[in-house]
Amino acid sequence: MRSVFRVLDAQVTSGLRFGDQAVAMGLLKEADLFELLRVQSEMRTDFVDVLVRQGVVSREVLEAARTEFRRECADNDAVLDRNA
Repeated sequence: MRSVFRVLDAQVTSGLRFGDQAVAMGLLKEADLFELLRVQSEMRTDFVDVLVRQGVVSREVLEAARTEFRRECADNDAVLDRNA
């Protein structure tokens, strides 16, 4: 699950879309991305929900990782503020 947040972090500097960034990082194969996008299109839902429905990640794991990621971001912001 941390991979999702690594992709989100990398997107900040790359400007790539989530799926393209995941492929660039070697976390998804292009064929897998196309399948996920196809499912997303059919379901008209967001990418995270597709990951949960496809069994890639559970909602609980996602929420735990999101909480940890936010804590790490807050910690990093605090360090930056001290160094400013």
